[in-house]
Amino acid sequence: MKFVTQTRLKVLEDLVQLIPDLNERSYALHLLKSIRSDIDDNYAEIQKPISLSYISRRSDKKNNY
Repeated sequence: MKFVTQTRLKVLEDLVQLIPDLNERSYALHLLKSIRSDIDDNYAEIQKPISLSYISRRSDKKNNY
């Protein structure tokens, strides 16, 4: 996860900690944890290298049909 995203999530977590109602705060922290997990999982997929030659070949096939 990028540092900027981590920083924004940390600020959001700090704000969530200010929620006075324990149940609402717990639920908000649960959602935040879920969002972090989704970002980590999806960012890992984005980091996979993409072969430009594969994209070029695929584009050529589409244009031939």
